[in-house]
Amino acid sequence: MAINRDIDLMYLAEEIQLLSPHNFEDGIISIKDRIKTSTLSLAVLGQFKRGKTSFINALIGEPILPTAVIPVTSIITILKYHPEKLIKVVFLNKEEKIIKFNEIEKYVTEKGNPDNKKGVKLVEVNYPLDYLKKGILLIDTPGIGSTFLKNSEVTYNYLENIDAAIFLLTADQPVSNAELDFLKDIKNHAHRFFFILNKIDYLSENQLVEILNFNKNILEKELNQEIEIFPISSKWAIEGKSSINNLLLKKSGMSQFEDLLNNFLLHKKNDTLMASIKNKLLNLTNGIISYYEIEKKIINTPLGDLESKLEKFKEGIEIIIREHSDAEPIIKAEIKRIMESVDSDLSYFKKGKDLELIEKLESRFKEVEKMEKDEIVCTMMKYYTDVLESIFEGFRLEEEKKVIKSYEKIIHRFSEKTEKTIEDIRKLSSELFEVDIPHIETKDTFTIEKGLYYRAEPLLYTMTEQFNYILPSFAFKKTLLNKIRSNVTEHIDMNCGRIRADFLYRLNEESRRFIGTLDEKVNFTVNYLESAVEKGIIERKKTYAEVKKIENELNKKIERIKEINLVISS
Repeated sequence: MAINRDIDLMYLAEEIQLLSPHNFEDGIISIKDRIKTSTLSLAVLGQFKRGKTSFINALIGEPILPTAVIPVTSIITILKYHPEKLIKVVFLNKEEKIIKFNEIEKYVTEKGNPDNKKGVKLVEVNYPLDYLKKGILLIDTPGIGSTFLKNSEVTYNYLENIDAAIFLLTADQPVSNAELDFLKDIKNHAHRFFFILNKIDYLSENQLVEILNFNKNILEKELNQEIEIFPISSKWAIEGKSSINNLLLKKSGMSQFEDLLNNFLLHKKNDTLMASIKNKLLNLTNGIISYYEIEKKIINTPLGDLESKLEKFKEGIEIIIREHSDAEPIIKAEIKRIMESVDSDLSYFKKGKDLELIEKLESRFKEVEKMEKDEIVCTMMKYYTDVLESIFEGFRLEEEKKVIKSYEKIIHRFSEKTEKTIEDIRKLSSELFEVDIPHIETKDTFTIEKGLYYRAEPLLYTMTEQFNYILPSFAFKKTLLNKIRSNVTEHIDMNCGRIRADFLYRLNEESRRFIGTLDEKVNFTVNYLESAVEKGIIERKKTYAEVKKIENELNKKIERIKEINLVISS
């Protein structure tokens, strides 16, 4: 059923479609479909490893979406209502494929579908869930800020499709600057926020109160409005639903949130959806007006002048682009310089760390040597990983601050240079054609968070070699301790190498995205004007009467779209 309030949005959208250029067609069709189905897109959003997928599984009451301790979700996954359980994979080439539930990991995870080599656009999970039946699409998104840069891009590119958002924070750490930056971007798209503090099973009651108050104060300051944060344990919720343990389910906080969600869907869903659609229509119509204003100015320029100006414009653009193309080699050279500093710091840091690690391991070994063989192995495996992380993590965090600070200086410099490039293009177009080109911003902060975990495979393999277990107890312990000692230097070097590789990968990926953004800005600006000018030249070659007719038609369209905007805004 179409949404109808004081105005008929479907009628207005259809009229806008008739008034708009062809290149705005897809956006209008998408909005019309949303009005027709009255379906609200509710996206689960947040930084990497905040438990978004686990939260959705807990809401459903069944672990149907894959989770793990490393970055998992890499493809948009949409849950929609259907009386029967069914999963459909939609590919970029528009082909579709029905898969089994146990096959979903092969398509939506970084492990099963690295770098989206299978060309998946999105995955639709059809499921008989009451929330979905009430007219919502529940959307699982890749986490922002993981080492897999494309995951962040997938989520950012999808933001324009959402109407409301469930924003996940976690109880094990306060809200970060990166999360606040992400929230600023979401604010431009979502018309209703639900804030979740996940993983409350990590904290005591006092700790929970402290982190809730801290996050609430920060978010209210950012949003300039009062908010409510729902403390939830997805772990307890899944366990409570699967075992029909109502006490555990209540303790998880999920029941309270479900009550709020049900109330929202019953009383406020349509208002939120209408506000979101209105906003999307206004953005679309403003773009159409801008396009027509440029076209109008172009067709009023004498043809000879127009062709001459286009030639001058292309010559000027060539010079500007040539200067802009210096960015990539310079940024790569700067990254090399940053990594040389990292190498120097790593070299200094690891001096004596092998002796420190051996001392800690030997001390712990003395505490557990009276245990059974299996217990010794399990205890030492866990202790080794923990102490390895404790040795490295403080250094890594400080080094990361230095790397980010150095990198942000680079991209800030090139952001300013690109802004100057854009302004040069805009100035050139203004001087030649007396037109103003729409301007887009560059996001120039380094927000990729750590995806690194520390490894000790050679040691863990040593501990679990079967032949060790057949040795007498004293020989087993002696052999194990000697092998631990002999491998420590290798483990220190290996994890230094992993830290280095992690920084290098993240810098290269972030710089690739950043350079791509710079190129996108410049190309958008150039192509927008060239397209309008070339169309104007074709129209300008018509007779004076035909040109005036085109101009009158453009004026009528602009005025009518402005009238529609007033109606939408009312």
